[in-house]
Amino acid sequence: MFAPHNKYLQSSTIHYKLKYKRILNMGAFLSRFVLVPVLKGILRIYDIVPFSNYWTYTNMLTGLIKLVVHRAVLSRENLYKAPFKDDERLKDYDGKPLKTRPADGFGTDVNNPTTANHLGPIGRNMPAIPKHLRDPHGSPDVQMVATRLLAREEFKPAADQLNIIAASWIQAMVHDWINHLDCDREVTLDKGTSLCPMKKFTFRATLEREDGCFESARTQWWDASFLYGNNDVDLKRARTMSGGQLKTNQDGIPHILPEDKSGLYTTGDKQNSWVGVTILQELFLKEHNYIAEQMSKKYPSMTDEDIFNATRLVIAALVAKIHTTDWTVELLKTKLLQAGMWTNWYGIAKAIVGTYIRPLRDYVPTSLLALIGKKSDNKGVPYCLTEEFAAVYRLHSLSPPGLVVGEGDGTEFLPLLDLFTEKGAEAFRKTATRPTEIAKSVFSYPCGGLYSSNYPVAYRHMTPTDEAGKSLPESRKIDLAALDLFRDRERGIKKFNEFRRLIHLKPYRSWMELTGGNEADARKLELIYGPGKEGVERCDLLVGDMYEKKPSPSFALSETSFIIFLAMASRRLESDPYLNEYYTEEYYTQFGLDHIKSVEGLLDILDRHYPDLAKDFKDSKGKTKQSAFKPTLGPSDWEAAIDKYVDAETKNEWKKTKEGNEKFFNELEEEAQAWAKNKNV
Repeated sequence: MFAPHNKYLQSSTIHYKLKYKRILNMGAFLSRFVLVPVLKGILRIYDIVPFSNYWTYTNMLTGLIKLVVHRAVLSRENLYKAPFKDDERLKDYDGKPLKTRPADGFGTDVNNPTTANHLGPIGRNMPAIPKHLRDPHGSPDVQMVATRLLAREEFKPAADQLNIIAASWIQAMVHDWINHLDCDREVTLDKGTSLCPMKKFTFRATLEREDGCFESARTQWWDASFLYGNNDVDLKRARTMSGGQLKTNQDGIPHILPEDKSGLYTTGDKQNSWVGVTILQELFLKEHNYIAEQMSKKYPSMTDEDIFNATRLVIAALVAKIHTTDWTVELLKTKLLQAGMWTNWYGIAKAIVGTYIRPLRDYVPTSLLALIGKKSDNKGVPYCLTEEFAAVYRLHSLSPPGLVVGEGDGTEFLPLLDLFTEKGAEAFRKTATRPTEIAKSVFSYPCGGLYSSNYPVAYRHMTPTDEAGKSLPESRKIDLAALDLFRDRERGIKKFNEFRRLIHLKPYRSWMELTGGNEADARKLELIYGPGKEGVERCDLLVGDMYEKKPSPSFALSETSFIIFLAMASRRLESDPYLNEYYTEEYYTQFGLDHIKSVEGLLDILDRHYPDLAKDFKDSKGKTKQSAFKPTLGPSDWEAAIDKYVDAETKNEWKKTKEGNEKFFNELEEEAQAWAKNKNV
């Protein structure tokens, strides 16, 4: 008797689906052929209008419009889907949301459960250079470029803008986000000159899938895996399995992670790490245990598993919030970008009010354009990070030459190489006061700047580690500057100017334009890559990022890197269900949500666990006077430290590099002039 009714319902459903599909198709058509061209036209106006830089990066209203428009174009044209990767768990997958972040990322997105998980494929923001056109061994040679254009000739600090813990923070985040796999095929670079710390070195090529994509050994979700690890084995090793807590070091020494019998850390991501990252890991370990303890008191019926799961969610959200509203604000120190980043977390009204009248911010509700607490939105492309994102985060020039520790006659300099891997763990334990001295140093001194000729000497002859943090044999030592350049070429990253075009930035027409009128830098680039537009088109991405004039004196990052950052920073937030539809009391507990709201920046966490370190960032009344990512010392303090404490070997290496490069470029200049003279005869 119900057949006619069912038939009617079936017909109506089919009609509705067809109508809905037509609406979607019409929406896609309008977006592609109407909206995107209009938005691109707006970007073009910003390129050609007089005083373009002011309207783009200084004026609040026009700057915010530009950010919104550019991000909208990037989300429609620069998100390339990573290939699907099969997983045996899909056979029994029920599609139900998980109560916490999975250790390996599987099931974070219930509609795309394998995306961005441990060993998942990495996406793209633009087409790769076709494989048959890639030439990582090509001209100019990567070892030569590393020596002549990147190698540190003197230490250039990031003024008084960012401290060493800020540099450590971004390394910790990269250890949270992405790490390529190596294959068994060995590659040798053997064209090192007399100035190269390594004339020859061998490493393994990146493991490539049959479809030409690469995979990440780390989960790509913002899940605090730098603290918790990337799989169930890592996670179980770190937990006490009681009260939702993580293991601490047995001796109660500050700033040190728990270790195994061999002296290797047992908590978090440990590959190629150093003491700065360890300090952050231990700080968030303490914060995890504090939150877990508070939850166990407030919710006595919660099990160990319940407490741990909720606490991990809170920690991951805290990391995302601090990165968005604190670290990035210090990296891009303008009111415009402060408002832009706060908009991502709080919404535009709260952000603008907070930028100009900070005390009133708490009275404005979270509102329009906030990227959290809503329905997650992957823009129709399953979330993953990208090769281009990994490429612009090659920020090794942020690293200092080492750390200045102690006071008065007890002051000494610890070279950077002695602060990595097992040596870093040993450095912590040298004296009873050493952990605190190291922590004091990384919060006090400026880090390195992202400038030309500022790549750390230590990284040019360093020994990588395995996933456990154990150093590989000496035969595996590498020149990381040359390897960075090689990896970009190997993975099909576009050259600098083409990279800019594809992210809707105006390409540079000359070396002088790229360097902002720096004649010395422009001439060096011209002698290495060639003259005119053709030379600029050959420039490697990393080199362009270091030599490009910053769009504002307060920008610590290049414009080109910033635009990829603009696309992917937003995507990490709005694609994540745990920061959106699961950002609720059911998942986090009310205490957890209140705790996230109460934390304004890293300083709040530092003050809770290490109040003596936090004092330097407060005024005489105990109120916050600056971010914990801003140094309490300045460039002049580094100059004094270099003069008095930095070892002669390091300073001689800088001097040798500078003098050798000056001689090299003078000879090239004479050769170029002689060629031009003969040509005109």
